[in-house]
Amino acid sequence: MNSNRTIAYFRPVDETPPRVAVSPTPDVSELVEGYVGREAVASGEEFEYTPQNVASRTQFGEFANGARYALLSKENRGDTVSVRINMRYGTEELLTGKGYAASMASVMPMRGSSMYSRQQISDEVTRLKLTGGVSAGLASGSIIMNTIRDNLPAAIAFLGEIAKNPTWSEEEFELIRGQTITSLESRRSEPGYKAGYTLSKHLGQYPKGHPNYVSSIDEDIEGYRNVTLEEAKAFYEEFVGLGPGTTIVIVGDFDPEVIPGLLEDEFGDFTSSVPYERIYTEAQGQAALRTAIETPDKANSMLQFGMDFPFTDSNPDYEAMVVASQIMGGGFLNSRLATRIRQDEGLSYGVGGGFSTHPIDNMGSFGGYAISAPENSERVEVCLLEEVARAVSDGFTQEEVEDAKQGILDGRKRQRASDNWIAGQLSSNLFFKRDMDFVLEQDARIAALTAEEVSTAFAKYIDPEKISIVRAGDFEGAKARETAGVEVTEAEEAGGE
Repeated sequence: MNSNRTIAYFRPVDETPPRVAVSPTPDVSELVEGYVGREAVASGEEFEYTPQNVASRTQFGEFANGARYALLSKENRGDTVSVRINMRYGTEELLTGKGYAASMASVMPMRGSSMYSRQQISDEVTRLKLTGGVSAGLASGSIIMNTIRDNLPAAIAFLGEIAKNPTWSEEEFELIRGQTITSLESRRSEPGYKAGYTLSKHLGQYPKGHPNYVSSIDEDIEGYRNVTLEEAKAFYEEFVGLGPGTTIVIVGDFDPEVIPGLLEDEFGDFTSSVPYERIYTEAQGQAALRTAIETPDKANSMLQFGMDFPFTDSNPDYEAMVVASQIMGGGFLNSRLATRIRQDEGLSYGVGGGFSTHPIDNMGSFGGYAISAPENSERVEVCLLEEVARAVSDGFTQEEVEDAKQGILDGRKRQRASDNWIAGQLSSNLFFKRDMDFVLEQDARIAALTAEEVSTAFAKYIDPEKISIVRAGDFEGAKARETAGVEVTEAEEAGGE
C-alpha cells in the first residue's frame, strides 16, 4: 500500500569521498626471516595401555617409613609426570569426634607455609607448571604433583615444605570457616541436599561423632563455628603423615633411579604419630523408608532411592551385577529407567542409577536419582518401582546384556588409555594387594556372561520392597497451582455458558 511506503534520498556530504588504500601483499619469506619458533614438545613413546604392559613395566618397593610405592617410567608427550601419595592414618576410636578439626586442617597447608605466603604458593605453582597440592582430612590425605620431568625435583621440595610446615594463619582459618558456613547455608533448602541427607542418614546409621556419621547442615554449621585453629593444628600434627597405610605411585617421564630417593629424603621424616587401622563399612539392611519432604518455592523436585546388602567385588556375582546396573540405569537416554521415565512418559529431566561395591567393605548398594517437576514426582516413584519389579520378575534379554557388556568393556578400554587410570589402578593394587591379572579376569568374566546369569544375580540381591525412596520438592505448591488451574478452568466454562 502507498500509505506504508517511505521514500528516501541519499545525498553524500563529500562529493569526492576518500578511497581506502589497500597495502600490497607482503613477501612471506621476508615475514618469517629470522623466526626460530617455540621449543619442540617431546612426542613421547608409543605406550600400549594394557594391563599386561603396565604390569611388565612397573617397579615396586617400600620406603623406610613403611610406605609402599609403584613406579612406571615412560616417555610422555611434553615430558609430563604424575605423583600420587595417598596417606592413611588413625583408627575408629582415635578419629571419633575429630571431623571438623580434620576438615579445617585439610585446606590449611596450601594457605601458607614457613617459606611461602599464600600468594607465593600460587606463583610457585604457576612457575613449576604444577597441578595438585597437599590435602589431609579425616582418616586420609594426599600429596599430588602433576608437572614435567625437569620441574619434578623442585615440585617435590616445594610440596614437602608445604606439607611439613603450614603456618596456621588465624586470618586464613577464619576466611575458610566463613566460606564453609556460607556454602552450607546456601544448600540448606535445596531438594537435592534434603533428599540425599535423609536417605544417607537412614541407610547408614552411626552414633554422633563416628567417622561415618551423617551430619545435618545445622550440625555442620555448629561444628564449624565451634572448632578452633588449635584443634585443627593439633589434629594435623598428630595424625597427618606417611606410614604403613601410605601408597605412592609415580607414572610418566622421570628418572626411576633418582626420584624415589628424593621422595624418601623429603617425606621420610613426615610420618604419622598414630597407628593406622582401616575403618570398615558394612551393609546395615535398614527397613525401606518412603517419605516426601517439602521444599517450598523450588522449581524442581529430587527423588533419591537406595538399598544395601552384603557384597564385595570378589563376589562371584560381581560382574553380573555390573552389567545389570548398566542396563537398569547406566545410560543417560537408553537405560531401562531413562527409557521408561524420561523417554516414554516424559516425567523426568534426568534419571539414572546403578550398583556399586568395594574390594573389602562388605557392602553393595543399588540406588540412583530422578529430577522432575514436583507434580510428577509421585508418578516417577511408581514407574521406578515398576521397572525394578519387572527386571526382578522377567529378567533381561540377551540383546540388552550383549549391548551392556560391549559398552562396559569399551569403556574400560578407554579409561585405561591414560596415566590417571594407571596411577589409580596401581594405587588400588598396592593397597588391596592385587595385581593386573585381577583386571584381566574381570574383563573375561564380563565377556562370558549370559542373560540368565545377569537376570538371576539381579533378582538375587534386589528387592523393590526393600528400596528406600526419598522425594523432596514443593509438593504443596504444586497441588495449590493445580487446584488454582482447575478453579480458573471451571470459572471460564461457567462464563462461557
